Amino acid sequence: MANTSVADVQLLFDALLSDDITYDISARRYRYKDSGKFVSKNRTIEIQKEYLAANTKKFTYLGKSIKDGTITEKELALELKKLHTSQLVIARGGVAEITHSDLGSVANLLRNQYYRGKDPKTGKRYGLRYLLRDAPNQSEAKLNQRLTMFAKASEITKFIVNEHIAKEQGLTVYRRRLGRTHKHCSSCLLYESLGWQLVSSQTLPYPKTSCECLSNCVCELVYDRPENVPVPVF
Repeated sequence: MANTSVADVQLLFDALLSDDITYDISARRYRYKDSGKFVSKNRTIEIQKEYLAANTKKFTYLGKSIKDGTITEKELALELKKLHTSQLVIARGGVAEITHSDLGSVANLLRNQYYRGKDPKTGKRYGLRYLLRDAPNQSEAKLNQRLTMFAKASEITKFIVNEHIAKEQGLTVYRRRLGRTHKHCSSCLLYESLGWQLVSSQTLPYPKTSCECLSNCVCELVYDRPENVPVPVF
């Protein structure tokens, strides 16, 4: 794993899919326990996509467990961490490509998702800790709705890693591309209207953040080299 310590690999243990697969720290790859053979890179990504889909569905229906008091804050946080871990592996195209920068950025994002989040527009705090505090006064359906928003927000990990990859490849300009829907909030329309910007300017926030759509946002960020875009970018 590129520039990643053994301690950091603990994050990836949460992405193990079943009892027949384990992570080999020395080889920095997944292995099948019965045969000892490595899991191919393509299969690793396929498995992570399957795992992400299954665990996203599971996470969005944990409202009952919250209401029953059968899941702790730590356990709930771990379930969310699994979603972000899978997004990380998929975005990087494998486990071995994950960097210190990826892990640090995702860890910071997870702290926001757990307890430190703050809406940039309203200043209101958010995070799983606040969801649990609200649980006694909210229905199971409402809790599941909020959990769905947290699950969708795991895609922010993908956007973070995509930016890291773009910088590594020398792609220094980017633009907002609206998602394939007829409904766009005013913020997303504004970001799209700005056209190509320098990545270093941090003018364009990650989709699912700093817009009225929040986790329902379906926009993307497109990266390129300055010489490839139709207008000069300063």
